[in-house]
Amino acid sequence: MKAYIKFIALILLSTLLTDVSLGATPKLSQYTISNKIWITSSEAILKPKSFREYSLYGEITILCKDGAELQKGEVWAIVDKKRLELEQESLELARAELETLNTESKWEVIDSRKQLAEGLSELLVKKQELEVILKDSRLTSAELKASIQEAVNQIDKQIDIFNTKINPQNLERKRNQKLAEARISFQKRELEFEKLKRTNNIKAPFDGRIKFNSSQIAEKWDQASSEQKEIEIWLESNETIAEIVDDSNFSIHLISDLPILGASDLTDFISTLNQGAPEGMIRGKFSHTETDVNANRRQQIHIFNVIEADIKKAKDAVNGEFLANVHRNLRQNCYIVRKQDIISLAPDVLDQQGWQGLVKHLWPESTLVQNGAQLLAVSRPDSDDE
Repeated sequence: MKAYIKFIALILLSTLLTDVSLGATPKLSQYTISNKIWITSSEAILKPKSFREYSLYGEITILCKDGAELQKGEVWAIVDKKRLELEQESLELARAELETLNTESKWEVIDSRKQLAEGLSELLVKKQELEVILKDSRLTSAELKASIQEAVNQIDKQIDIFNTKINPQNLERKRNQKLAEARISFQKRELEFEKLKRTNNIKAPFDGRIKFNSSQIAEKWDQASSEQKEIEIWLESNETIAEIVDDSNFSIHLISDLPILGASDLTDFISTLNQGAPEGMIRGKFSHTETDVNANRRQQIHIFNVIEADIKKAKDAVNGEFLANVHRNLRQNCYIVRKQDIISLAPDVLDQQGWQGLVKHLWPESTLVQNGAQLLAVSRPDSDDE
C-alpha cells in the first residue's frame, strides 16, 4: 500500500511538469517555477510530545480514574501499599526511640558521674584508713605492712581508673559514640524506606493524561462508591496496565538513511502525512535529527514538530505509521527540473561532478539550490534562460 501511494505521488508530480524531449539541452523556462520542492518519501511514525507505558504486578492501589489529567511528579499508583505503610510506622517508631535515647543518654551521663563520684569517695576513705594503719607504731610485722601497702597500691590504681571514667569529656565521648551508632542505624533504615517509596510510588514523569488498558481497573471503579478515592487490584503477572500521554504537541519521526536527507541542511524542510484528503494532511517543521543504534545498525531519525494548526488532527492519528512526503520551502522561486530529463545528457559530467556539476554544465549561469530524489531546484536569472 505504501509503495502504491509513493508511486501515485511520483506520477502526480510528473504530470505537473512539462515533458522535455531528450537529447538537446532543455530550456529552464520550460519548467514549472515554484518556491517548494518535493524531496523524497519515507516511512514515518506520528508520536505525542511524551509517552510512557507502565507494566506492573502484585497488589496495586490505583489513585485516579481513566482519563485523569496528571501533573509531573503526581503519584497515580502504589505497589504493595500496606507494606509501605507498615515500613513508615516502623520508621516513625525508630525515630521516636532515637529522640528518647538522646534525652536518656544525658541523664545517664549525670547518673554515671554521680555513681563514679560515690565510688571514688569510698576508695579515698579506704586508702586513708590503710595509710593511718601503716603509720601506726604498733604495727611491727613486716609481712603485714607489705600486705597493707599492696592494698593501698591497688586502691591507687582503682582511683586512677575512676578519675579517667569520671572525666566529663570521656563520659560525653562515650555518649556521643552510642548516639552516633544509633543515628547511623536509623539513617540506613530511612534510606531503605525512601528507596522503597521511590520504587513503589508510581509517579507521572510529565504533565499528561492517563489511559488504563485493564478491564479489571474499569470494573473496580464501576463498583466503587462516589466518595471512594482509590481502588485495589491484584495482578498475577507483569502486564501493561496504563499509559500516560502528553498530547499538547506531536512530532513526525521519519526514519531514513537516504543520503539526500543526510547531506542536506534540513532547516527549511517540512514533512507531510497524507490521510487521504487535503484537509486530513498533518504537517511538521523540521526540528532535529537523532541517531538510533538498533541491532548494531545506526539509523537517522529526523524529527518534525507538527504545526499548531494540525495538532487536533494529530490527536486522532497518534502512534500511526504513515508514508511521509518531505518537501523543502525554498527561499526563492526556482525552476523544478526532473532528473530523468537531463540524466543522460552528459553522463561523464554527472559521474565526476554530480548533479551540481551537471547543472553548471547545462546552464552555466545557473545554481543548484536543492537536490531531491526525483527533482532538482535550479535558480538562475530569468533573462538568461535560453
